[in-house]
Amino acid sequence: MRKKNLKGLLAACLSFSMVVTSFSVGGIGTKTAEAAEDDKTVFTEVLTPDQITLREKLPEKASNITEGESREVTIQGTGTKMTVKDNGTVRKELSSKWLAENEMGAGVNLGNTMEAVIPVDQKKDATPTDGETMWKQPVTTQEYFDALHSYGINTVRIPVAWSNADIDDGTYTLREEFLGRIEEIVNYALNEGMYVIVNDHWDNQWWGQFGACKKDADGNKVADEETRAAAWTRYESYWTQISERFKDYSDHLIFEGANEELGTRLNDAICLNGPAKGYAKPDNSGKDIVTLGGNLKTDELYEMTNKINQKFVDIVRSTGGNNTYRHLLIPGYDTDISKTVDDRYKMPTDIAENGKDKLFISVHYYTPWDFCGDGCTGTYTVGDQKATYEYFNQMKEKFTDNGYAVIIGECGICNPSGVDSSVTQWLNDTFTAAQQISAVPVLWETSQYFDRVECKQIYKDIADFYNTINQADGDATMTKISGGVPSNDDDSDVHFGDYVDKTLWKTQGIHAYITYQTTTWDYRNAYKPLRSLGKDEGTYQYIKAGGNEVTKENTKVTDVQITKDGEYTISLDGVDLSAANQYKMLGIATDIDYKTYKESGIKITNTTMKVDGKEVTDAPFDLTVKEDNKYYTFMAVNAYAQDGEFFPLNELNDAEELPVASKSVEFTFTVTGLDKVLQDIADGSYIDPETGKALNDDTPEISYGKYIDKSLWEKKGAHAYLMYQTASWDYRDAFKPQKKLAKDAHAFEYIKAAGNEAADTTKVQDVYFDKDGDYTVSIDGIDLSAANAFNMLGVATDIAWKTYPGVTVTAKSIKLDGKEVLKDSVLPPKTEENKNDYYTFMAIDKWADEGSHPLDDASANEELELPSQSVSIEFTVSGLDQLLKDVANGTYIDPQTGKQIDPNAKPAESPAAPTQVPSASPSNVPSAVPSASAPAAKTTTPAAVTSAPSIVGAKVNATFTSGNYKYKVTKAATTAAKGTVKVVGLTKKGAKAKKLNVPATIKKQTAGYKVTAIGAKAFKGSKATAITLNKNIKTIPSAAFANCKKLKTLTVKAKLKKVAKKSFKGCKKKIKVKGASAKVRKANVKLLKKSGYKKFK
Repeated sequence: MRKKNLKGLLAACLSFSMVVTSFSVGGIGTKTAEAAEDDKTVFTEVLTPDQITLREKLPEKASNITEGESREVTIQGTGTKMTVKDNGTVRKELSSKWLAENEMGAGVNLGNTMEAVIPVDQKKDATPTDGETMWKQPVTTQEYFDALHSYGINTVRIPVAWSNADIDDGTYTLREEFLGRIEEIVNYALNEGMYVIVNDHWDNQWWGQFGACKKDADGNKVADEETRAAAWTRYESYWTQISERFKDYSDHLIFEGANEELGTRLNDAICLNGPAKGYAKPDNSGKDIVTLGGNLKTDELYEMTNKINQKFVDIVRSTGGNNTYRHLLIPGYDTDISKTVDDRYKMPTDIAENGKDKLFISVHYYTPWDFCGDGCTGTYTVGDQKATYEYFNQMKEKFTDNGYAVIIGECGICNPSGVDSSVTQWLNDTFTAAQQISAVPVLWETSQYFDRVECKQIYKDIADFYNTINQADGDATMTKISGGVPSNDDDSDVHFGDYVDKTLWKTQGIHAYITYQTTTWDYRNAYKPLRSLGKDEGTYQYIKAGGNEVTKENTKVTDVQITKDGEYTISLDGVDLSAANQYKMLGIATDIDYKTYKESGIKITNTTMKVDGKEVTDAPFDLTVKEDNKYYTFMAVNAYAQDGEFFPLNELNDAEELPVASKSVEFTFTVTGLDKVLQDIADGSYIDPETGKALNDDTPEISYGKYIDKSLWEKKGAHAYLMYQTASWDYRDAFKPQKKLAKDAHAFEYIKAAGNEAADTTKVQDVYFDKDGDYTVSIDGIDLSAANAFNMLGVATDIAWKTYPGVTVTAKSIKLDGKEVLKDSVLPPKTEENKNDYYTFMAIDKWADEGSHPLDDASANEELELPSQSVSIEFTVSGLDQLLKDVANGTYIDPQTGKQIDPNAKPAESPAAPTQVPSASPSNVPSAVPSASAPAAKTTTPAAVTSAPSIVGAKVNATFTSGNYKYKVTKAATTAAKGTVKVVGLTKKGAKAKKLNVPATIKKQTAGYKVTAIGAKAFKGSKATAITLNKNIKTIPSAAFANCKKLKTLTVKAKLKKVAKKSFKGCKKKIKVKGASAKVRKANVKLLKKSGYKKFK
């Protein structure tokens, strides 16, 4: 994985894994959810140690360590003196497959660390640790590797950007200090007896030199043979130096020839000029920097990949020593399973005495991408679980069964705190599937799983997982559990002291806190919105005392939310400011906009101040507004006061008679004049300073690329634009409302070409629909030529297909670089349930049924020459009548807000159902592709368009009781539709009831709900002899009926899809199963017995 492009999350990581579109179950016995028949069933349960089935086989003793023979050495290049234990042992007789099966276990990556790229113009003066910390990781330590090993982790992969060590003088010499730092880190792992993988990882995209091109006199792209030859020279030089440096280390050290670069990325665009010539285009580089991608066709890319892998083996073996028998990791094509099992991919030939025995094959696995990727918008389902086993079976058939071992060099969930499916279930399934094909799974880790400073796991459930599979005893005292969808307004780039109550500050309204600045420059600054902070700037979220940031352990911070006129107390307890004799500023800061509420006469009076527990004045005093602050700040001391300004404690402070706290500061005060601001908060018109929008304004902020016509997109109505995705993962995604986008995901507002965001000078023509008829969408000034094919190409719209069925698009002409490639052809809409709600009309869709779109075959056969300059689609649209009427009368629902464009408009009449609907060709689409899809159009007449329904009753996750049951809201009820709830427990009445019947629907005050599920431990300890589940309930979770010792009859009205193990633990009686048909009852009994309780009949 290369570091994410925050403006292009999808494409930065997309090549890791694709979901297989068809399977042939082979040698692995697929282990799925207990008899689950619905592939859409989502795994949500966090696995406990007794539910984790996997056990890794690990060595009792490390072969590379001889007891009592550690030694002190000085590392060449760094001068570091360190203890090393590696004994240089090579076991010639052992195969890579044996190592995978018996010793390597499960591994982790040292991600975003040594592969962090130092900008080219800074390399010459940079140190190794400059690169090591470039992407916000701490300096790596022996203690961190000790901690990894304490969890039984026995393999670590160290991605490296070797070009950091190359000052680009044309010799490709790697500087000794960089080689030395890598050697230090390698020894940290070897000292623990671990296996270590070292590779060449992304490396600022120099790999694009293998497919390098230039423009000839006519402007045509042709091979740049000089640069291509230089790529081979660089590759051989780097690996020769690496091999020589480490040739005497034991067989616990493994070399990997590349990361994901061997394949389509050999055509990556590289700079043709500037300081970064031959590398990726730097961020914020000038318009004069020109990039160009390669022109190798897919067959040529496979051939090139095979040649590079052969060269890698030859180089390493030629250096002799232990490298003669060293185990080598060979990168697959794009490290993508489906591409690597292609017949065009060939494993290299090793020296005769090694045969196949010393070669691993590397692939990566992040499936499903919408769950595993940073966006974390998807789920992990039974279907995904099945796909993992089917997918890995392909590797087994081509590689494992033919004597090769496999390393899953990267895998995992990139954001384990941000998903709402089970992380531990995914890990258990994926690692188990890997074990069954002699594969070593290596977790992609960038401090999202492990705290590298504290040297321990972050999540208890994952700590338990590793301890269980490895039978280890790593620290599992933490309490945090993985999962939980993150907010899109997360201030992840702002340092927020954990001593400040973030929940209070995230609560909308007005707040107050102590602000100060001392003569020794300890401080807590006056208020400023987090979104407008400069680099390393602080406001309420950062406190400095005693020359350092305070800590949660030593400092208690009491800020307040102000909800009415009256008295409040704020304080700081555990701050030592006594190194100073005076304050520069001291007072009470708020987030109330001064100009907006200046006329309100907001005052703070009757103030008392305590320092170290003692009042500093004999009588209360009033504070003075600092009028040059944007937000109300009431000051007791202002050393910067102008003549004539009065601040009540200035005189004491000037005379150094105002005590400076060594322990605590406290203000108790009365605030008045808040009527207007509180009224604005109540009616929603208050401008939240953190967002710059009114509280009742739910219009999402859109970060438009400068090339986008913002005024067109702000015009209320329907729009269309050119969307695409190339095989090299340049893209413009299909439409999705901004509020539904995952963090760092995009839709129409962002364009990626040649591996970077499009230039400001790119000309983009999108359209606004004002009638049926002809339109043209185009993009001019983008280079997509590094790819051999489009994955997708079409016309995307923001038209909701459910509301407006019957819209059609016919392409009059599609042109690439001005050359027409299609004319007069219907573009089928991409119509997939649960993927996208908006029409996208496709000329190419690789992920749909083969050949179902007009340019599918031409693209798949690489007959289309992808544009280096422009793409245009001229098309005719029809079927907009009802939509245009709704726009005209103001009842059109703006997809960005979900509300009518005119809130006062009357509902439109229902449009007539169309006599024909667009054809809907279902497609099996990888979760990694942009959501350019819309479900099949329906023939039913849509309901009249009305204002967006409002929530009634309890919000999601709220709980309430009704009758015998405790319920939790899983979907809020609205004025238009029932919500859903699940049973999570019993009331006192329910716990004593002899018979329990779960209703299908309930009503709580004005809100109606469907009862669709039961939760873990829902009926635990029930005294009932008979329990009935309604027809909506199809899953029985863990411990749902635990200790129901009197239960004798269970009526299940639906066919069960999943029954968790131990769901009936502690039951005593024979349980008769009733409900549904005889056939379904028989199936339910069979599934219920798989819970581990066998007394069902």
